[in-house]
Parts: sequence; structure tokens; C-alpha cells
Amino acid sequence: MADPITRTLSARLFEALRPRCRIFFMIIAALCAGFGEIALPERSFAGTAGNDYKYEREYLQRNLDGFIAIHGDLTIKEIRINGLSRTRRGHVLGHSASGPGRPVSTFDPHGFVNRLTRRNIFSDIDIAYAAEDGMAVILIDVKEKWTLIPLPFYYSNSNNTSYGFFLIESNLLGYGKSLFLGGAASSLGWSGSIGYFDPEIMSTNFRMSIFLSYKNSLYRNGDIHGNVYREYRSREQFARLDLGYAFTEHFSLFLSGARRRILTEMDSGAKFNIPDSQEEASGAVIADVRDLVFFEYFYYGLWGRLEASRHFPTDEASVGYGTLEARLGYAKRVLSYNRVSLFLEGFLCDAPEIALYRIGGKPGSRILPAEIIVSRRHASATVSWERPVLRYSWGAVTLLAFWEQGVFDDGSTGHSFYGPGAGVLVYLKRVAFPAVSFNYAVNLPTRGGEFSAAIGFSL
Repeated sequence: MADPITRTLSARLFEALRPRCRIFFMIIAALCAGFGEIALPERSFAGTAGNDYKYEREYLQRNLDGFIAIHGDLTIKEIRINGLSRTRRGHVLGHSASGPGRPVSTFDPHGFVNRLTRRNIFSDIDIAYAAEDGMAVILIDVKEKWTLIPLPFYYSNSNNTSYGFFLIESNLLGYGKSLFLGGAASSLGWSGSIGYFDPEIMSTNFRMSIFLSYKNSLYRNGDIHGNVYREYRSREQFARLDLGYAFTEHFSLFLSGARRRILTEMDSGAKFNIPDSQEEASGAVIADVRDLVFFEYFYYGLWGRLEASRHFPTDEASVGYGTLEARLGYAKRVLSYNRVSLFLEGFLCDAPEIALYRIGGKPGSRILPAEIIVSRRHASATVSWERPVLRYSWGAVTLLAFWEQGVFDDGSTGHSFYGPGAGVLVYLKRVAFPAVSFNYAVNLPTRGGEFSAAIGFSL
């Protein structure tokens, strides 16, 4: 989320990206070809808004007010939707608080478009109005994204590179529900997972998510300089169920239950400082706040999550512990559709060694060595600036700059970290596909640089 970055940081970013660019462009080309978007048509540059104006509250409300000024506040006869082939009509209509028989002034076009855009299943949403038989007809034209995606997965950092494949459906049965399954392999091991998310159980305010995973991997614990002091192999089985209720459009409360087994392999070769295994069941309370406004690619506003959990041992050799995790973010639109963001994160736990939280290579700690640093408590703040620089019919390219600063305690001593980073992100318009990203960041106290790349998503 940034414009000016230092010449040194730009050079390091380029050098870090260069050996991986061939893989990146091969995957992007395959995706574009698979969905008929390999041609690169006329592009537009930063400073243009693309189709973002269609999501503006003033633009949407002005069109409605213009219709009312000419025809009066007519009664709604019908909400007519064009362009649906995989999405249920009832699912779309469920995002409007108004309907037939009510005055057309009760229809909130911005709220309707914002709620639909949040689902990430439409690339374009247009609203028009017509008068028929003395009544108002609301005309909704949509273009559906392709939501059943065979998704190649690639994630790389300074300590590991993973490849995999996932199948994702983000509009299951046309009701906006999400299902994914797949696996990944790396030099350290392999994993498989399956997940399901229902944001509106039977069109109510209840919501649910289910997640199952299995991992067989080599783990290394290290210090802020990248020196490894522990290495072990473990097998992890994990199952989690979250049930929640949306009290308002912006606030939800969840109750969560999980079961996890982490079994270390004591005879797995030349490993050292192997921690004890852990078997546990856990319960958690999660508060989720989201007051966001969505545009073509970016969103702006406030989001936050607070999770308090208690973990109970399920065998005599395991131990119980508690965790508290908090995240808070705010994004502001500046200079057209640039996004300036502040992200705060904190974590506290008294977990056994094998269940400690891993930081590094993630938002809030991208400047730390990835996957090897464990933490009993940490806090960080990230300020970022993301700027669209190119827009095509198939998507957009943005530049990102950020500054991270934080502290963490690995159980023996406290450490501080701070430094700048930069990245490039690619957003696809017609496919419900996560942004492709490349990032490079430097921790100034250690002068260590960290590269990360994600094509697909990481678990």
C-alpha cells in the first residue's frame, strides 16, 4: 500500500523476485488461458478509477433519486435480475431489505451492492430503474465470476517452498456457500485439508464453518537471526467447528470447538530438542466486527476479531492452557482509490512447546524469518499503502509498501523488530481467486531480508 520506496529496497525486491518470476507468469498465464483471458487488451494506468465509480454511494443513490424525481416514489412491482446462471435468484434478493409492495425509496442500492460484492461471486453489478404500469421495476444486471476453481497453490519464503492443488467452490449450489479441499507438499512434509463455510444458514443470521486438516511435517524453531535450536517431525490431526450468529450486519459472535492431536516422532533421525506430544480439546468464544465498504478490488473500513480459548488435555501426558488473540484493522481511501491501512495484532498464551504460535512471514511479522519463530506473546503494528498501477479487463496490478514494528517473547527473552517492506499484487476480476502476491521486507535490527510469494492461499 505504498508509493515511494527506497532504491535499495526496490533493488532487493527485484533480485528476490527474479528467480521466481518464471513460475509466477506460467501459473498466471495458465489461469488466464483456462478462463479465456489470455489476451491483454487496452490497459489503464493509476489515476483512473476503472469501474470503482459504480460502487460509490453517491452514484448509486443519485440514480435512484433521479428516477423518483421524474416518476415519483412508486411502489415496487418487481426486482428483475439478469445474468444469473449459477446463482439462485433468492440468494441475490436476500441481500435487499426492500421488495415488491414497498415504495422504491426504501430500496438501498449501495447497501445491496456492498453486501453482494462482499460475497465475491460477481465481477459487475449494475442497477437501473423503469416504470411499468404505474409501478417501479428495479433492474439488476450482474456478471458472475467463475467460482468453481481448480487452484494451483504456491507459497515460498526463506525457509520453505510449498506446491499444491486445491479445488474451491465459493458459490456452492448457487447460495454463496464455500467449500474447498486439497493438499500441498514441500521439502519439509505434506498436508491436506477440507473446509466449508456457510455465511447464512438457511437464509438466517446463523453462520457456520467446518475445517479438517492433517499435516506430516518437519518443524524447526529458531531465533530472530534464523539460527535453529530445535528440530522435530510431527503428525497433526485437527478438526474445528465454528457456529455463530450475526446480531447486526457488522457484528457476529461465534462459539467454537476443536480437537487436535500433535504426535512427535521420537525416532525420526537426527532431530534435537524434540518437544512432548500434545492431545487436546478446546473451546473458544470469538467476537467479529466488520464495517467495510467494497469496491472493484479493494475494501475500506474497520474490521476486528477477538478470540479467547481454553485448551483441555485429553490424555495424561498433555497439559491445559489458554490463549487470547486480538486483531484490529482500519483502511482509508486516499488520493482516488489508494488504500492506506493500519493493522494491529496481539497474542498471549501459556501453551506447551509443541503448540506455541508461529509468527514470521505473515501480515504483522513479514520481516521476521518465516515458520521458525515461536511466540508465547507478541504485539505488532503495520502501516501500509497499496496503489493500483495497471488495470486490464481481466484484473489489476497494485504496488504495496509497508512498515512493520513489534515485539515478541519466545519464552526465554523478549525481542523487538521493525522495518520496511514492499510488494506486488495481482487481482483477477472474473475469477473468485485470491490476490497473487510477492513481498520483500527487511528487519532493520538484524539487517535480514525476507521474501515471500503466494499464488492461491496459505493455510
